[in-house]
Amino acid sequence: MVTVEKIQKYGKKKRVGKLRRIIRKGATYDIIDAVFEQLGKIHTKENFSYLCEMYQFKDPFVHLAVVKAIAECAQPENIEIVRHYQNGETDAEAAEILGARVLELKKENDRLKAEKERFY
Repeated sequence: MVTVEKIQKYGKKKRVGKLRRIIRKGATYDIIDAVFEQLGKIHTKENFSYLCEMYQFKDPFVHLAVVKAIAECAQPENIEIVRHYQNGETDAEAAEILGARVLELKKENDRLKAEKERFY
């Protein structure tokens, strides 16, 4: 049985494959939540793509865990994807999480744009 502590170690070491295997094998909601929390902290394009594939998950608890991970993992270049998910979201809590992240990403994009203009 995998523990939350083990999942956190996998997250710190960015062991995406091990984290994904835990999901594929099936787990309790606590374990699923811990896995997606760790996946959200791994900011790679591949990981963001994987989380986007998981977005359509039907179970409301798992869906919310995925939404939180997408919001955490999203980088400024992903703003349109996050905005798309926000606009189509039917769960109010998930829409709020995505909306807050869109605002953060917009601020980051504005900051990067201003910084770039300052130097060029």
